[in-house]
Amino acid sequence: PGHPEVVVLDLDKVINIDTTGLDILQTLHRNLQKRGAHLVLCGLNSQPGSIVFRSGFSDKLGDDNITANLTEALIRAQRLGGREPEIAYA
Repeated sequence: PGHPEVVVLDLDKVINIDTTGLDILQTLHRNLQKRGAHLVLCGLNSQPGSIVFRSGFSDKLGDDNITANLTEALIRAQRLGGREPEIAYA
């Protein structure tokens, strides 16, 4: 109880990631999986995206769980949580 079903990380401000950062993302993903929860990444810039894909982490995460922007990530999160997307724009 009290744990999220889906965690969305908006990485659009991250311009560089090293192996330590990748290890943290992988650990977060494993811990969420153990609880039956999901990780969704969005806004990957060139270098972090390259690391995520070249390392094979994208295969473990699933391509559907890597989105171009926050809106797409929130739609994905709602679907993973068993709800129809309800995105409001201000």
